[in-house]
Amino acid sequence: MELKVFESAIKLMVGDGIIENISYVLNQKHCEKVMIVSDEPAYRLGYVDMIKRALSISPIEIKYLYKGVGDIALDKDVEEIASKYRHFNCDGIIAIGKKSAIMAAKGAKILITEDARYVSSFKSNKLTDFPTDTALLVAIPINFGSGFEALPIARIYDKVNNAIYEFDTSYCATDVFVMDTKMTDITPPKAIATYGLFALSLAMECFIKDDTNMMAKAYADAAIGIIYKYLTKCIFKNANKEYRQKIMEAVGFSSCGYAMIKKNNLLSPLSDIISDKYLANYANIYAILFRKYIEDVEVGRAFGYALNSMVDSNDFALYAKESRAQKTLAQIESLYKNVEECVDFNAHLSDFGVKEEDIEEIATMFERGNEDETITKDKVIDILKACL
Repeated sequence: MELKVFESAIKLMVGDGIIENISYVLNQKHCEKVMIVSDEPAYRLGYVDMIKRALSISPIEIKYLYKGVGDIALDKDVEEIASKYRHFNCDGIIAIGKKSAIMAAKGAKILITEDARYVSSFKSNKLTDFPTDTALLVAIPINFGSGFEALPIARIYDKVNNAIYEFDTSYCATDVFVMDTKMTDITPPKAIATYGLFALSLAMECFIKDDTNMMAKAYADAAIGIIYKYLTKCIFKNANKEYRQKIMEAVGFSSCGYAMIKKNNLLSPLSDIISDKYLANYANIYAILFRKYIEDVEVGRAFGYALNSMVDSNDFALYAKESRAQKTLAQIESLYKNVEECVDFNAHLSDFGVKEEDIEEIATMFERGNEDETITKDKVIDILKACL
């Protein structure tokens, strides 16, 4: 199967067995001594061994393996990773596993960059303007990817103090994003639907504002086109590696594009609150909220151009410029409905146990951390009710 490499601020590598080429990209980045961060599934399923074999034919040394990351990224994980990185004088981190393993590596990169020892050093989430060091970060999800792998975002948990440290900073940016189709062999159709619709949500965010840079829109445009062509095919024929690679490309493209734009102040924090409270899949929650959020957003001139990737070029000419935004909304809703017909996709917050009597509490939790005056509590309540 074809191996593909795309490069902007993040080097995106997608393909069947592409992990075998990891030594090549590390050599390009002048990386000589790496640390591997993984969770138990990545280690148990043999994916860490795949990295070891790939690096065994190169001069790159694996100085330390940290495989203790659990279901969530804890401050103690982050601090231990950063400590071992310094002790062994590493110059790169390979993070492989689910979202938590990659989040822990991102948190460690912040500590390394800031020359800090403890996550609690950033109680106000304030970072300096003068980084003292940095670490090359290679992110390898063991599924289709959550989209977070490419985003300069880290969420670290402190169980002792019952606190969550949230960072949105280039200090935890991913340098290389590797997506290997071999790691998606047992991905069920329901998960594929979730990844695809989440990728669509991130990609559409790149078209909402007129001032989004053209590179972000190019990535988003590619992602949207792939999703509309391959998502339902991949759901029906999830054993087809070509279809799975296409959806992996869409996830990578959308997250790379989303990493370049000003983040949405509503969907991401609200999705975090709900996924944490109900132990729900973040990507699924985000896709549910986006479906209703997009109906009410004030769409700008650029929004309608997303339609270009959703319909045949001959059909596109039929739509007058002033109707493109509404047609785009209709196409988005049509895709969601098609996915629901194909698979038992969790399309409502109630599927995760959210009840109407919970909405006030969720909205209040959001309000406490909200600094965007344009997002009112009533607006949050309306979206939550629409998503039940």
